[in-house]
Amino acid sequence: MEKINILLIEDDETEAALIMNNFKKLGVTLDLSTNHKDAIRKISTKKYDAVLIDLYLNGDLVGDKLVSLARTNNIPNVYVSSNFDKDDPLAQKLFALGTTAFFSKHKLKKKDSKICSSIIGQCKKINFEDLFENRFVTQDVDLRHEIQILCHSFLGHKPLFISGPTGTGKTELAKILHELSGRLGKFVSLNCATFNESLLESELFGHKKGSFTGASENRSGKLLQAHNGTIFLDEIATMPLSIQAKLLKAIEEKEFYPAGSDEKVSSDFRVISATKEDLLLEIKKNKFRDDLYYRIAAFILKIKPLKERRDDIPLLIKYFLDQNATKTIIDPTAMAYLQNYDWSGNVRELKNFVESLDKPSLGLVTKKHLPEKMIHNIPEFDESMALLDERHLEFIYKIGLRKFIKKIELEAVHKVLELNHEKMLETLTDLKISRTKYYDILEMKETDKGVFHERKKVTAHT
Repeated sequence: MEKINILLIEDDETEAALIMNNFKKLGVTLDLSTNHKDAIRKISTKKYDAVLIDLYLNGDLVGDKLVSLARTNNIPNVYVSSNFDKDDPLAQKLFALGTTAFFSKHKLKKKDSKICSSIIGQCKKINFEDLFENRFVTQDVDLRHEIQILCHSFLGHKPLFISGPTGTGKTELAKILHELSGRLGKFVSLNCATFNESLLESELFGHKKGSFTGASENRSGKLLQAHNGTIFLDEIATMPLSIQAKLLKAIEEKEFYPAGSDEKVSSDFRVISATKEDLLLEIKKNKFRDDLYYRIAAFILKIKPLKERRDDIPLLIKYFLDQNATKTIIDPTAMAYLQNYDWSGNVRELKNFVESLDKPSLGLVTKKHLPEKMIHNIPEFDESMALLDERHLEFIYKIGLRKFIKKIELEAVHKVLELNHEKMLETLTDLKISRTKYYDILEMKETDKGVFHERKKVTAHT
């Protein structure tokens, strides 16, 4: 773990020792101040990632002044703890001064390390640019924002539900969020669609030797393996209702019975689940329990299909090309087709395609190297389909309809010309326009047409 500097301001030696021991178990040693004067000196002269402030020091209310001082000295995470946590007006004042969170002191002293690991997680210096360029590649503003919120919140121990089509990277994202959560245990993954009902129960909860045919030895389940860590339940919509009921009870109690056993086992696991199905629709069909849904969906993260975030396609192609053994270049025309392709298999399909380019004989990828389906990926045109969004309408209001249409025509001509390698006749055919209209769009004078045609005649007749 990177060096994290946290200051604890606490005048009770016993309580300070308990809190510091909880952090020590997580690999972090705290700096300690036991009085107001020393706290002021340390806050003013040292650089801290966080400060934990006892609201009352030696019987005096000084926490509010220390919060202000910490914020003045640019300490990013300021936490206050007190045994007197019922004073809402005081708490409101502390939040107004910049307090990150207000804890009851007995929760910080508990052996339970959830709060301490959450504080450590918030102190981690996460390089989000590196994360979105080299781990979970995306430019999608909404998705990046939601991931950042998750990383800078106290949701690291609460259930998370990730929705999105197959192949969008739900498993990889779950792994990343586990790593950034501060949890000490393992990341354990289980695809619920892989097993029938009896085997899924055994995989989740474990089983006792002899509990069913083939159970030749005791076996721990995934929930126990995920103790102090994260259990990732992929395709949770396929889980039978009987298993859903047992899972709900295990999440609520953090205890469960392995198959064939009358002895409970305990596990402090966090659940991240995912599916491509619409769980609310599954609830209406009575195929998924609504109480389980609300238990696993404390926070919901939605990943859009790749066709709805086309700006990510060139980034992902570059990312996967860099992992290939051979150097491969994709020319602009081929890249334009790839970016226009819908990628029904999403990132997984794109990754497989890029890996197929890893050939010593294929240095430059052009249009001719692309599969037929990528070149002719033209959706059926529906005349009732709306082509204008609010942004387009804003442009029309600003510049007028005629200028807007002219701009669209000009962009279309230049784009198709580029795709056709400046071949004019192919461009006229693709755009279904006459030569006269072509020149009108380009706003060429009669005296210019001959010169232009002479310059293009080689390509125009190819």
